[in-house]
Amino acid sequence: MSRVRFIASVLLVVLISVVGTAQSTATQNNAQRLQDKLDIQSLIVRYGTALDTLDADMYAGVFTTDAELDVAGNVRKGRQQIREIVTGLQKTRDENKAKGTASPALRHVISNTAIEIVNNNEAHHRSYWQTVRVGPSSQVTVGAIGQYEDVIVKRDGQWLIRSRKITPFTDGSTAAATAAPAARDANTRLQQLEDKEEIRTLLLDYGRFLDLRDLVAYSRLFAKDGEWVGGFGSVRGPQEILAFMQKNLGTGPNRGNTFHILSNFEIVVDRDSATAWSRWTFITPGADGKPVLSQAGRYDDVLVREDGHWRFKRRVASNDIPAAPK
Repeated sequence: MSRVRFIASVLLVVLISVVGTAQSTATQNNAQRLQDKLDIQSLIVRYGTALDTLDADMYAGVFTTDAELDVAGNVRKGRQQIREIVTGLQKTRDENKAKGTASPALRHVISNTAIEIVNNNEAHHRSYWQTVRVGPSSQVTVGAIGQYEDVIVKRDGQWLIRSRKITPFTDGSTAAATAAPAARDANTRLQQLEDKEEIRTLLLDYGRFLDLRDLVAYSRLFAKDGEWVGGFGSVRGPQEILAFMQKNLGTGPNRGNTFHILSNFEIVVDRDSATAWSRWTFITPGADGKPVLSQAGRYDDVLVREDGHWRFKRRVASNDIPAAPK
């Protein structure tokens, strides 16, 4: 009987040990998950603080080196491209200061935060954001409202944003977007007008340099990774575009006396990116020397502000009325 009691005692000790270990492991896992959520919340706050203080290094530092940032369809890849968002804001602030115009300070309000820990190294985050500014008489104005959707990963023990999708709310896009957008201040409207005028000049310079056969100046209208797509094929980068056009158009003057008529400009600017649509008509001399409409089509453009100037990120030249067969 004593032997039975001894075995029972040993089994009881083992059972208590196993249960205790399981409880300890569960407690540690729960504690780690809570710590992970706190670290991620701190990361989200740091993102907003970096934007509000225009700290480019802090802003880039909340992302992984291979991160993607999608701002209403405008995608930036890698820390350098993402960092340029804040350096662009810094430049605008400094330019306004030089003109004696103060830049209104924006503040980000982040709320309705939901964090899902997928595993030890990945989490999903979603929250609402608002941009507000304090105006005269301490009146607070909401500039915009939207949603963040993130994939957050742990790299070398640190939580960082791997991808962030920023969706501004507009009328009818979501029930949560009940706040009407505030009227843009005079500085913002002026900046948009200046941007559109510079882009319009860029579109005209494209045709002007092409007709002059100044292909060096023509190639400089494209961003460092700018792309041209058209009837000749496609090519990327200013130097490659220059060589491509020289091959197809030659290096001499425009002996055919042909020229482009550009019209119907539609330009939409969104901070440091823009889209444009326009029509082109290709004019050639007829047998009697009078101008003849030879071809016609359209341009679909994606543009980017690079080194303070607007450049073609991607231009697609489509031919709607091709040349008559010879």
